[in-house]
Amino acid sequence: MRGRRPHVRDRGAVALLVLLVTLAVSGLALAATVLTSEVLIDGGRARTAADAVALAGVLQGRPAAERIASDNGAVIVSWRSIVLGPGDPPPVEVTVEVRVGSTVASARATNGP
Repeated sequence: MRGRRPHVRDRGAVALLVLLVTLAVSGLALAATVLTSEVLIDGGRARTAADAVALAGVLQGRPAAERIASDNGAVIVSWRSIVLGPGDPPPVEVTVEVRVGSTVASARATNGP
């Protein structure tokens, strides 16, 4: 008895299936990379914006801090300003939380000791 040879058409179907699975896995890997990159970029932008907003708040007050946040694509989600003592100008400490995309970052700045 002679063994049966697989049909050439069957081998082509397996190759097509392997190609489709490879493309699907590659697409998922690319999507995961893009999402991870966006989160990392938003994190850096949020930290930078938080620092800039806190410094602007100390030096020029809340309205300037709001402008800086907007210019950096951020939204202030928390603001605390404390006068630390007497002086001209008085020493101030500003603590902020800002959101860029889905990432929240905080910063603190002061013009005092």
